[in-house]
Amino acid sequence: MKLLIDGYNLLKTIDKNKTLSYDSVNVYCNKLATYLLHKQLEGIIVFDGGMSFLQERSWQKELEILYVGRDRVADTFIKEYLDVYWRQDLLLVSSDRELNEYAQHYGVCSVDVQVFWEFVLAATRSKKKGKVQNTQIIKMTDTENDELDQLMAQVTARDIAYKNDMLEIYESKTDVKHASKTDKKLLQKMKKL
Repeated sequence: MKLLIDGYNLLKTIDKNKTLSYDSVNVYCNKLATYLLHKQLEGIIVFDGGMSFLQERSWQKELEILYVGRDRVADTFIKEYLDVYWRQDLLLVSSDRELNEYAQHYGVCSVDVQVFWEFVLAATRSKKKGKVQNTQIIKMTDTENDELDQLMAQVTARDIAYKNDMLEIYESKTDVKHASKTDKKLLQKMKKL
């Protein structure tokens, strides 16, 4: 699955500063890139403007960072991207109603930026406790360290519990048995987050 992210829409929702510095954008992009790598997903985050009239692209791990160019807006690029790639396994991350309706026209699911950011935070959260499911821990080294193995099992259980809590909240707000095809499709994509 590939995430198509409305850059400033996301960052201005999670960071309440009126202006975002290049460094703060870079920090958030790095966190997103790490999340995508961890979840084995790809993403493209699209920002308005840029230093040049041409598009500026850079990559951090699995995240493509795109400034659409001076005098252009990200919304236009996102619509053009959807026009071409709507058949791919995409998830639009935006709170922009117009963009969400445009994506829905093509059958592309969208998720609110605040909800998405909760999934990103859940992947890095360190204090969440909850239900523990049976999980299989795969050791990546040959060393024996029972303390480390226990710690890794606890962290894995915590992250799974938080993600399950998030999905349960969404499912409780949605009558899954009678949900529309779009809602069921969105739920399947959210399970990948």
